[in-house]
Amino acid sequence: MKLIYVAGIEHCGSTLTDYLLSRHPAAIGLGEVASFFSPEHMKLYLQQWGSYPDARQCSCGKAWEDCEFWAPLLPLNGAVSKAPMIEKYQALLQRVATLYGDGAIVVDSSKSLTGLKLLVDNRDQLGLQFDGLLAVLAIKDVRGFAASMLRKEGAANSLRGIFGIFKRWRFRNGQFFDFFEQGRCRYYISLYENLCADPARLNHAVFGLLGCADRLPAHGGVARSHIAMGNKRFVANFDGKVSYDDAWKASKRIRLAYFAHPASRRFNERLYALACDGTDAEAMGTRT
Repeated sequence: MKLIYVAGIEHCGSTLTDYLLSRHPAAIGLGEVASFFSPEHMKLYLQQWGSYPDARQCSCGKAWEDCEFWAPLLPLNGAVSKAPMIEKYQALLQRVATLYGDGAIVVDSSKSLTGLKLLVDNRDQLGLQFDGLLAVLAIKDVRGFAASMLRKEGAANSLRGIFGIFKRWRFRNGQFFDFFEQGRCRYYISLYENLCADPARLNHAVFGLLGCADRLPAHGGVARSHIAMGNKRFVANFDGKVSYDDAWKASKRIRLAYFAHPASRRFNERLYALACDGTDAEAMGTRT
């Protein structure tokens, strides 16, 4: 079995990345697996969303307890089980194998570095080969990220506020880069700007690294998913059209902050260099 771990921070394209990867005929998108199994995250999820009709509904359209995938795993969800996370992942992968066979490709969009480290550290116990675990870092241009955060948080559109967002973006993504440079797992950089310009490139690159690009459907295919926790509404409502939100280009403050914050600008330029050179095997994390 193979597993793609979609990593990254909020509002950087992880949901779209997950959806596009789940269109491979052997792939099954499972959303934020670690959040489903985590007592802390499940508690917060139910507190915030528990009153909504679809809170306990899978993206397949059925309630968790009626879903062919999640129903047997419900005793392991974070609300009722404090079993070690690695044991829960073992049960999850066994469930995938039972339903879809050992050739299935799991798409786990848990996003956090903690979740990725857990899988990497316990790869042998989970039966994942080095070449069978691939991290896909979903990341957005810092200027686009700043525009998204200003809209989401209602933050003051001041240079100081934008600098704070830049620093957060650089620090949190820098942690992923530092981990990748240790060479403990293979990775691919999914730059949101490139993803919007050429969505097909993602699957050809990622499944090429996994050695199964020849199995890609001719026209992209239909996403197959059992997302218990994650952006289920996106999966239900996505019309297949990908467009880039370039609102940051109209913000003089964001553009000024970018030129006045050299550390974030250098990191952003490094990101483009890694993400745009698809022929650079080392940049794409294929070294062993």
